[in-house]
Order: sequence, then C-alpha cells, then structure tokens
Amino acid sequence: MHWLVLLLGPGCGARMPAATPSGATAAAELEDFAAFVEAVHPDPLRFVTRDDFAQVVAREAERLRSYPEPTELQVGVAFQRVAASLHDSHVAVAQPAYQLDREVSFVPLLIDSVEGELLVDASSLNDGELPLGTALEAIDGHDAAAIRAAIGPLVIFEGTNDAARERVLSADFVPLFHLAFGMRPSYTLRLRLPDGGVMELVDVPGVGRDALTALGAQRRSHVMRGRAADGAVLPSVYVLDDGTRVVRLPSFGVADTAAFDARLDQVIAELMDAERVVLDLRGNAGGYRTFGVALLNHLVDAPYTQWQRTAVRVRRIPQPFRERVMPLFGASLDLLRTYPAEAVNELHVREGDPLTALMTPASPRLPASLAVFVDGHTNSAANELLLALRAARPDAVIVGEEAGGECERHVGELPVAYVTPVYGVAVAMSLIRIEHVVVPGCTLGHGLGPDVPVSYTRADFVTGQDPYVAALDMVW
Repeated sequence: MHWLVLLLGPGCGARMPAATPSGATAAAELEDFAAFVEAVHPDPLRFVTRDDFAQVVAREAERLRSYPEPTELQVGVAFQRVAASLHDSHVAVAQPAYQLDREVSFVPLLIDSVEGELLVDASSLNDGELPLGTALEAIDGHDAAAIRAAIGPLVIFEGTNDAARERVLSADFVPLFHLAFGMRPSYTLRLRLPDGGVMELVDVPGVGRDALTALGAQRRSHVMRGRAADGAVLPSVYVLDDGTRVVRLPSFGVADTAAFDARLDQVIAELMDAERVVLDLRGNAGGYRTFGVALLNHLVDAPYTQWQRTAVRVRRIPQPFRERVMPLFGASLDLLRTYPAEAVNELHVREGDPLTALMTPASPRLPASLAVFVDGHTNSAANELLLALRAARPDAVIVGEEAGGECERHVGELPVAYVTPVYGVAVAMSLIRIEHVVVPGCTLGHGLGPDVPVSYTRADFVTGQDPYVAALDMVW
C-alpha cells in the first residue's frame, strides 16, 4: 500500500477549523479543491472535459450535502473520485480515516488482477495456506464484478492506460475496497478454489495496518512482477542460465542517495563482461531521476536529454488557496517565480532540461546488447529513463506491457499538498508539467508500448514462472 497517507503521517491536516463539520461544509471543501485544481494544475483537462469534470464535482458535492454530517470515509471517497477523474498518476489523496492514529480493520488478503480474475496473492486466511490459484469471488455479498465496478472510479492512474489501471487496482485493492464499501470488524469472504470448489469464510476478523503491510512482503507475484520480496529497493543483479544479467531496479525513490550511487557503481562493475543486459523497471513508480541518468550515462555514446520543456499555470499560488497549500519533500514554491512572466496559452513555459549537463556518456560504457522489462507501474522517473533510452538507444528492446507513465508528458515536479481546513483531507498534486523527449509511436494518453508484448497468465501465477524471462527467447 503506497498511498500518500503513509507519506504525510498523522496530523497532516491539522488546521484551525473555519466551519462546523457538516455535509454542506464537506461539499464546499470539495468544490474549493476543484477550483484549486482548475486554477493551478498545468494540465487539468487533458483527459477529462470541463463539463465532465464539473459533473463529477457536482455529483459528489450533492451526495455530501445529503448527509447531515458525513463520515471521514464518505468525504474521502468524494475527493478520491474527483482526483481520479483527472487521470493524473501524480495526484494522491491522503484519507483521514487511514491516518496512523486511527484504528483500522482491513480485509486480510491482497490480490493480483490476472486475466480478469482477482487471484489471492497473499493472505492470513487458513494460516496463509490457501491453494495457489484461489480467486476472490465476493466480500460481504459483493461479487467481484460489483467490487470492480465500485472501485473503478476510485483508481488513480495515468491517461487512458488499461495496464496502468490494472496494476494500480492490484496494488491498492484493499484500501480502494474500503473506500467504496467502508470498514467492519469482520468480513464474510467467498473464495473459488482451483478445483472449482467454493470456500465461504464467515466473520473473518479484519487486520491492522502492520499486518497488512507484512502481507505485502508475502505476495506470490513478487518474482513475476519484478519486486524484491525482502523489501530491498537498491539495484541488484541476477544471472540467467544463458549468462544474461538482469538488473532489478525496483525503485528510484531511495532517500539514501549515497547508498544508491554506491550500489549502482557496483552494478556497473558487475556488468562489464556481460554480452546481454536487461534493465528490469517493472514496479518502478519513479523517484529521483538522477538515478536513471547515472545509469543511462553508461549505456550511451552521445549526449542526450529527457525533457524538452516544462511549464506552470501560475507563478504564485492564488490568494484564496494560499493557506491550504504546503510543499512536499523539500520542494519550494519559490520555483514558480523562476518561470517567465509572459504566458503562452495560459502557461508559463521554460525550454530545455535543467539536468542536461549531467546527461553525457560516462566511463566505462557497457557494450552489452540491451533489453528493458516494463509494466503498468513503470512511471515518472523510471518512465523518463525508458523514454530517453528509446531515443538514445533505439536498439534496446522493450519487453512487457504498456508502460504506466504517458509517453508524451506528465505533471510530476514541485509536489504540494492541498489540505482542507475542516475535514483535513490532504491531496498531493504537482505543479510543473514536463514534456518528454520525442519518441516514435507515442499516443495521447498512453505509455510507450513494448516491442515484445508479454501477457501475464494464471498459469504463470500458479507455477511461479516469470513470463518476461521466457519472452527473452524472442529478443536474442
């Protein structure tokens, strides 16, 4: 579970209340947030029309006004639906009901969405000994189709990318389920076993956040999804039977940059005698793009770039919203003022990439043939690495499914949190739009497509075989 709630922590929305909690207050806060989005987001209507966005906001505000005093979950789901309608993967809602100082009761299982089924990926049910291939059929009488329909409008993913939607649905299934259906002390679960039999489990106690987090390390899909089961985030290398070296890059969001840089130097040394190298970017949702630059510098023989230009809608947060906005992760709002005062099509634009000077060939250059594993979670800084690699090394073969980040541009720099004054809903959103380096085959709303597509099947899940590795037979 990687929602913003885990980043902001308890008390992130602590403000002096300006009004009494009520449905009318919650609706007004939602409408104010929507006005903030339209005022400062540099690309708010890229994937939703103004009328459709207004309808989502109006529908959710009307629903909130129908409650004398809505619960935190009822308020949170309204903000989630509005945020999700933007199809901007860098927007995240920190649900007040999920803060670290609140008691929670989560469904005690994780799922992986595979070929339309919700396969149980990890659980504490039956002491964690469910047969491989067991599928979730229903929770509290809500069947799988109804659950998908309810949480579909809550999934935040980039553009119109089905692969990204399915990966986010799998990763965030549990919190999304509870947003849609609420929490209870216990749950009734219906499971379909691999032999076709049905298992009904009644009054299964919910689990706390620590137990749910522990389940994350037990996912059956770790091997096939390119995740490190032990929670490691630094690069690692493993060798296939034919000598191919696979560099697993699970994240660029490593706070200890010195440790990452040191490990990357070790990885480069390990690859010097390799004839074939695979960069495994599956599950890598981004982080510091300097990590990707440092790696790519050893794979190119000419200077390159990742960005063409950047743009902002405002050079200063408008007065009505100023007290509700705080920068995240050490960002500074002063950066807005560095953009030109003149606006072009309502945006203040700066040409070029501020890290261009870093994007030059480095020694030693790795001579190996190159492939890249990507999936619907490959996003942000990992997506920028992928796009720059496609432009600089068109010989590199992309293997997998459509990348999760859009290939043309995204809004992903200068992150801020907008915090509502009464209900304390915090929504993270970035203020800088980035236009990526041009690559062939880029389609509006989609990530870069693979050269060698990979379909992840039920058989892969059950056997534990990585279909990406099998696909290398079509690469070399």
